[in-house]
Amino acid sequence: MKIKSIRFLLISLLLICAYPLGLLAEPAMWRVEGDESTLYLFGTFHRLPEEVDWLSPEREEVLRNSSTLVLETIKSQTGKEIKTFLSQNLGIAISRIPLNLKLEQDTYNVLKEQMEAYGVSEATFNRYQPWYAATLLTRLGGEEVGFYSEFGVESVLQAQAEETGKRLIALETAAQQLLFLADLPNETQVEMLQQTILAWGEFEEIYRIMFEAWIAGDIETTEQLVLEPLKTLPPMYQVLIKNRNTAWLEPLEDLLSQKGVHFVAVGTGHLVGPDSLIKLFEEKGYRVVRQ
Repeated sequence: MKIKSIRFLLISLLLICAYPLGLLAEPAMWRVEGDESTLYLFGTFHRLPEEVDWLSPEREEVLRNSSTLVLETIKSQTGKEIKTFLSQNLGIAISRIPLNLKLEQDTYNVLKEQMEAYGVSEATFNRYQPWYAATLLTRLGGEEVGFYSEFGVESVLQAQAEETGKRLIALETAAQQLLFLADLPNETQVEMLQQTILAWGEFEEIYRIMFEAWIAGDIETTEQLVLEPLKTLPPMYQVLIKNRNTAWLEPLEDLLSQKGVHFVAVGTGHLVGPDSLIKLFEEKGYRVVRQ
């Protein structure tokens, strides 16, 4: 599998594969120590098959003892907003330049085959902006092999928090996340779509490799698979990783000024590499310990 073909995964919508039997569930987690508080940073993947056991007893105890759950975004607050924002503001279906004029003909023909296989007509997808076509193709490909956001880490954690009355905090809104993609330069969006098209048919292999690194807490492999390909598209890396990590640091520091234990669950790509939240906390002088 070519590293080039997994670039489309690097938008924090990372997908994973079936749980390998007997593999110890130890996704990466760090403890950040404040004066009178503790912040746990837990790396996630956003889509999973049903009934994947990814929370070890030790991590479950940390979660149970926490007073706050922090997620990238909270679904219940943004469901209606997403639909309105997409249809009225981002113009995903009214692109002034159709996709068949943005892609080489051979690449467009492959996209046409892919979309029609998922029941999306050419008249519909040809009007999509490249970023939206890429994310839609990724989602449909994941669902085809049984990976859904409702079974993902964030969905499970949010449901548990709502059931127990735990305080929920979102670092950003779904509309912001969509704007991060919609505002990317057109050439970056097109490259993102092209790499997604190239990866069609490799989804299961991609998911398996990504999953095995994530579930084992293998941050070196995760960094290689997630960040290195993304760095070949500098605008995506800057907007989706570096800028967001920097923006998240302030509200997370605010939490550290509040007594108690706080559990933060964000995509693992935000916790590895030179611009990670881990590095930012260390640079601010906090003691950060891998769990």
